[in-house]
Amino acid sequence: MRSFDPVLIGRLAALTIISAAMGLALFSVIKSGEDNSGKQAARIQEMMKRAAVQCYSLEGAYPPDVRYFTHYGVNIDENRYYYRYEQNMMGNYMPEIFVIPRY
Repeated sequence: MRSFDPVLIGRLAALTIISAAMGLALFSVIKSGEDNSGKQAARIQEMMKRAAVQCYSLEGAYPPDVRYFTHYGVNIDENRYYYRYEQNMMGNYMPEIFVIPRY
């Protein structure tokens, strides 16, 4: 019958546990970055909706395009987010505003 070295088994077990812990830590860091990006996109979208209402109340019309939001303090970063801004045929209805993170 073959016997196994208990020191070798202990080292392999420790290496396996450490590798699993490092993999779990890396996965959670990557996942939290994705969650933050989604939350940030939601914040930007809400900020754009508020800016659109403010623009409508001050100027009598909603912003003509996404870049116009910079007049109201919204930073547009097209490298990190996709922006979808659709105005309705009637100028007095709130436009549809969507901000989607790029991955």
